[in-house]
Amino acid sequence: MAVLAGCASAPGTSAPGAATTPAASPAPPQPGLDVRGDVIDPARVGPGSGQAVRGLGGWEGELVGKPPPGSKFTLLQVGMSVRQVLALIGPPLSRAAIPGPGGEPREVLIYPGQGRLVFVQGPAAEGGRLTWVIHRRDEGAAP
Repeated sequence: MAVLAGCASAPGTSAPGAATTPAASPAPPQPGLDVRGDVIDPARVGPGSGQAVRGLGGWEGELVGKPPPGSKFTLLQVGMSVRQVLALIGPPLSRAAIPGPGGEPREVLIYPGQGRLVFVQGPAAEGGRLTWVIHRRDEGAAP
């Protein structure tokens, strides 16, 4: 049995003469996110805003925000093709082609009440692959 000796105090108290440090303030949220981690402005969400994941075929991607209750997006995996996604969760309300940071083509599928799915172009035989899942319960139809 080990016995540890030292100066201990109850939570919220300090030992006489002990230095106190102010509680660190929480880090500000990433752009486009609120303090709870929910997406409030998907146009401002950028790389590094969410949780990095490795998916099918070694594809790397990111999950941003929290899935709304009953979200179909929880069935998806980074690395899925557009065809696989459509077979699982159905067609989106709208689609948009946008340039990525390096000018590479990206496709965005928008699902109201769910969020956005971003695909990057893979090798020609593979087509676009899911790399970004942006959960947003109040997603509308505009890209």
